[in-house]
Amino acid sequence: LTLAKDPERLASIGVDTLLANFSSADAESYVAFHPNRKASDFPKLLDLLGVMSQHGTKIKLVFVICAVNVSVIEKLIDVAASLSAEIQFK
Repeated sequence: LTLAKDPERLASIGVDTLLANFSSADAESYVAFHPNRKASDFPKLLDLLGVMSQHGTKIKLVFVICAVNVSVIEKLIDVAASLSAEIQFK
């Protein structure tokens, strides 16, 4: 999803459900889980998911629990609530 350059254009194609690998809940855990990404990528990801949600796309966040991210589960719940998203824990 971080490769999508235009969230509005992506949303306009009418995706009904988006299953997103989302094993983080803040920029720090995002970089720890995805060492090839930058902290500045995390807000872009949240923006894209927000745009998709606002356009009626059902968001499902897949959260793989591990030592890197177990401490941010409460933050994840807040993020999911802000996106009206479901969470699938693995």
